[in-house]
Amino acid sequence: MKKLIPILLSVAFIAGCQTPQETPQKIAVDAVYKTDSLIAKNSKTAAEVVATMESVNLSGCPEDFAKQYKACIKPWRDFATLEKQMYGVNTAKAKEDIASFIADYRSNFSKAVVKLKGQWPQFADQISKITSEIAVAETSLKNIGTASGAVYPKGMFD
Repeated sequence: MKKLIPILLSVAFIAGCQTPQETPQKIAVDAVYKTDSLIAKNSKTAAEVVATMESVNLSGCPEDFAKQYKACIKPWRDFATLEKQMYGVNTAKAKEDIASFIADYRSNFSKAVVKLKGQWPQFADQISKITSEIAVAETSLKNIGTASGAVYPKGMFD
């Protein structure tokens, strides 16, 4: 019996260290996260971000996750509207500055927002409002995704 106790404890320890089996919902959320993490890398405008986000396949995701993902699109639509106003002021500058913001916002959100507000002080209040809404919506999405066991790729939302 004394020999059996260490063996049973070892088996219990090993069993406790195993990772849980991936559920279909976790797999679906992971797929959305993977696709979403590429959107900024492949977009130069807020309008492109919106169009790509609207095309993301949400089938198999938990209902609350899919609903929140769709909610994340709204502030980007608002940004696309602001983008048009910026084009009206200086199209070339707007294209460059917005492309830079989109490329940088996932890796250093605060720095990207401050930079864009500095480049476009006449739109600073709108930029603050919209980027705050983006941050809140995406943080909520991350929290909902975590409930299904999914984790957004490293470097995102940090």
